[in-house]
Amino acid sequence: DAGVTGALERMSALEDDDAHRAALKAARLLGVELALQTVLEDWVAGRDPAHMNKALELLYTFESSEAFLRAHVLPIVEHRDEHDIVLVYEAAQLLGREGNDFATDALRGLLLNPGEGVARFFEPARMLAEIGDPRVIPTMIAVIRADDSYPSIYGVGYFGLRPLTGVSYDEGHDGAFWVDWWAKNRERLPESVRGMSIPYVSFDD
Repeated sequence: DAGVTGALERMSALEDDDAHRAALKAARLLGVELALQTVLEDWVAGRDPAHMNKALELLYTFESSEAFLRAHVLPIVEHRDEHDIVLVYEAAQLLGREGNDFATDALRGLLLNPGEGVARFFEPARMLAEIGDPRVIPTMIAVIRADDSYPSIYGVGYFGLRPLTGVSYDEGHDGAFWVDWWAKNRERLPESVRGMSIPYVSFDD
């Protein structure tokens, strides 16, 4: 629909998140929500450089199908070196939702290649925890053991391991704590996780 496309193009040019939310709310009231989602998904599928980032951002308010996510969003994260980092994280936000186990490995790649900054582990850990796949627990422990500083102890411990294991965050829960926790508690985890080992991870250049 040309009218919907035009409205979205105008909205995508805005920087105000409140304006975006208001426009999407109006779309729902007008009954054109499905048309909006279709146009946004077309922008992503077509790799439209003028609208790609905003389309991914706005699609977060919708529930895209697994088929669409697998075909058009997952590859952005899998081939993250080919894309702008902002685009990669917009795509990752769509994948980091409950039950999207098919995206676990791709988001695990973000956790293992976190970039710079004190918050570098926060978002990958949060998105993996949101998916809820306990198979990432050994990798999260390995990340804390390898980094063993505030960014991982808090970022992975609070946003990742706390919801996945039920262990409350504590600033003293360093790599050694989690390795010991794993040895004592792995048998209580799902069968698909018990036989796993904590992988070797290094963040040294």
